[in-house]
Amino acid sequence: MKKSLILLLLLIFINHVSFGQRQKFDGYWLGKLKTSDDREASVILKIENNTAHQMSYSEQEGLQVSDRDKEYTQSLRNNLCYTWLNMGGVWSETQTFMLSYLNSEELQIIWIRQVNNIKEGTDENEEWYVIGRGTMEKLSAEEVEELAVN
Repeated sequence: MKKSLILLLLLIFINHVSFGQRQKFDGYWLGKLKTSDDREASVILKIENNTAHQMSYSEQEGLQVSDRDKEYTQSLRNNLCYTWLNMGGVWSETQTFMLSYLNSEELQIIWIRQVNNIKEGTDENEEWYVIGRGTMEKLSAEEVEELAVN
């Protein structure tokens, strides 16, 4: 009986700790990145239960989940890695977002984008990439609602 009680308390504690880890990244995050080719880029990610999705925004459609062919999210403690892959026509593209939790309102981000284009009439491909880094700030419910409506 005593062992069962200890086991039950241990399971409750482990569940509480792992639940807290899952919730740490939850929310909508807006990032401003400085890229390796001296440009600026913005990114919006939605993270829920350790699963990330890149969002797109337009004045016509508001805030939308971007449609990707494949997506993967992995997280461990204070780090989360989100990768998506897409293709169309002669191109394929991969983007990876490496996130480091700083506090409840801020993440550090490193972003890698790689594009590969098939060259016509040859067995070679041309490839290019860009790397960016910056900070992501958590959006408030009001900010998300404003983006979703506009």
